[in-house]
Amino acid sequence: MKDTRSPLRLRLRLRAERACSGLVHLLAAAGISPNVLTTTGGLLAASSAWPAVRGDFVEAGTLFLAGSALDALDGPLARMLGRESRFGAVLDAVMDRLGEGALLAGLCMGFALHGDRLWAEISSVALVLSFLASYLRAWGERFGLEMAADWMTRPERVLVLGIGLMVGLPHMAVSVVALFSTFVVCARLWRVGRS
Repeated sequence: MKDTRSPLRLRLRLRAERACSGLVHLLAAAGISPNVLTTTGGLLAASSAWPAVRGDFVEAGTLFLAGSALDALDGPLARMLGRESRFGAVLDAVMDRLGEGALLAGLCMGFALHGDRLWAEISSVALVLSFLASYLRAWGERFGLEMAADWMTRPERVLVLGIGLMVGLPHMAVSVVALFSTFVVCARLWRVGRS
């Protein structure tokens, strides 16, 4: 499938892959399967939900970023080993949704348990819209539309949530994700409708 990401995003991805190539070679030499790496990264990212419920945002952000970083290595590892597959792509998408969904659900529950109803609601909006953005991308690409060039797609959401939590700004992080995901959902719906 044609890569429809912006030139800037493609350059950043290539630089990140070059920077991590040594680690990918080590994983390959250790016999780590790309699907095992995908699953481990997704579960590690999803484990960020528990500290998020407790309000331990630094731990939640650290686990989420660590899991997402592992998940970012599965594609380069699969390409290096010649083991790219449809199942691997589906598993990757499932684990992406699991990690992000678990973190946002954990934030929602944590805010609610601490009596912060407004932020529980904003976290719920961020959760729903991030899933809708991914869902609309899948449908748009099924129709042959270019859907990956938007900002605040998964890589940006991961960075905003992970770094926002680690520096103690969970409210700002969920606000940014909710706001920009609204624009992405609207833009993708418009694109599908216009086609």
